[in-house]
Amino acid sequence: MTTDRNVSEAGRRGCTNRVGWQPYISRRLACSGAIGPGRYQLTERGRKALASKPATIDVAFLESRFPEMSEFRKARSRHRYANR
Repeated sequence: MTTDRNVSEAGRRGCTNRVGWQPYISRRLACSGAIGPGRYQLTERGRKALASKPATIDVAFLESRFPEMSEFRKARSRHRYANR
């Protein structure tokens, strides 16, 4: 049985996970760089991506703008299945 508390904790973990991945992926795509502990700054490449004012920034958007995003996801998938 799932309680409201469990649902909210799971939702919080999911949100924290997505927020945690944002700096990692944006650095891998050279869209941002760290300027201090917990502080990031957009690069010119990141500014150009946002200049198109996307409605959402999701995997499809990132793959359409940055070919290395597809390569990154393929490499992660190969690594994940190789370790099973």
